[in-house]
Amino acid sequence: GQRLSGGQKQRVGIARALAGSPKVLLSDEATSALDPRTTVTILDLLKELNARLNLTILLITHDMEVVKRICDRVAVLENGRIVEQGPVRELALTPGSRIATALFPQPATTDLDGATRLTLPVVGDDDPFSTLLPCLRDRFGVTARVRAGSIETVGGERLGQLHLDLHGEQAPAALRWLRQQQEDRAR
Repeated sequence: GQRLSGGQKQRVGIARALAGSPKVLLSDEATSALDPRTTVTILDLLKELNARLNLTILLITHDMEVVKRICDRVAVLENGRIVEQGPVRELALTPGSRIATALFPQPATTDLDGATRLTLPVVGDDDPFSTLLPCLRDRFGVTARVRAGSIETVGGERLGQLHLDLHGEQAPAALRWLRQQQEDRAR
């Protein structure tokens, strides 16, 4: 007889699990033993089932690519306890959150040179280089040096973080102003 591939076995397992029309599907490391192309097709299938059948899928995974590709909400477990939970988008844009750190690894800390450190979220087509950073220069006489940055596609949306060092006497004031701008945008 013919043997089923890993991806075919996963599809059969998903079909069997759906036979009873459940409201929730538990998927434990569904893609861990699959090649990258098959992983994408299984994840796309799960996303489609979620949308088409209004099916809640509880995914257990260690793979941040899985989280980025199809998850709406996430909970991080450590030693059997939930230490962080919420919408993936929100946590991805929260500097210092476990999810943000996993999606956008922070650079190694270097000598600050008296700089003020800042992590800026980047959403969609935001371009801080053409809008925000020139404003800091003009308004506060502050220059910004990019220390590191990362932009990923998370849930089909461009999200990222820029890690900046602000230089200039007015850097603390500029940082306060920036935080106020972010709070105003969040409302």
